[in-house]
Amino acid sequence: MQNKKHYVKSEVIHEYRTYGADIDLSNEELVNQGVARLMNSLGHRVIMTSQDIKYIGVGVLKEKRRFIVVMVFAYDFPYPSN
Repeated sequence: MQNKKHYVKSEVIHEYRTYGADIDLSNEELVNQGVARLMNSLGHRVIMTSQDIKYIGVGVLKEKRRFIVVMVFAYDFPYPSN
């Protein structure tokens, strides 16, 4: 990738907490709820469906009763080679 830099366009964050049982990330319903919450937010949906996005990075922090998902969206930005 010569003469390109990657620029972060934006990020979205989803946090889920429970005050009872530990979180089980193999629970498909829990994952579906997280995606639905992000897609029901106009700002998050616009970012996540942008045609400019070329790269997506995902990070997950899981604790016993909470998990956080961070998604970073980036695109290529050409620059002159001097």
